[in-house]
Amino acid sequence: MPHKTDGMSTVQKEALRSFWDKIAPEAKPLGSEAMYRLLNVYPCTKSYFMHYDQSQSSPDLLIHGGKVMNAIGAGIKNIDHNLCGEMGGLPDLHTKRLRLEMEHFRFFSIVLQITLARNYPQDFDAELQNAWEKYLHVLSSVLLNIFP
Repeated sequence: MPHKTDGMSTVQKEALRSFWDKIAPEAKPLGSEAMYRLLNVYPCTKSYFMHYDQSQSSPDLLIHGGKVMNAIGAGIKNIDHNLCGEMGGLPDLHTKRLRLEMEHFRFFSIVLQITLARNYPQDFDAELQNAWEKYLHVLSSVLLNIFP
């Protein structure tokens, strides 16, 4: 099924790709920090990760955070092609097994953007934040099988 990124300009998509290339080597620690923020700022999300060590920079958060970030990066690389296909079985996992709602993705979007702004203050300006906001909304819709 298609996804709509027509709300994103070519410039925004290229900014995402360029920034992803810069941050990709740090996917695990960035993902871990975002996960830690998610679990502490939005404690209602902790129930999804009860089997994890939820302490800052724990191996569990590094592994899962790295997986999340790498999935986000794979989507960025394929934003013009097949974002739905790139996500593989993740939509079924998130909707059927975990029963996540858009609110959970909104929470992660917020903490991820804070994490990126904190770690890359010179790069993460308002224009780049706007591109990330739009992209993460599209990605959330794909993962929840709600195709915008």
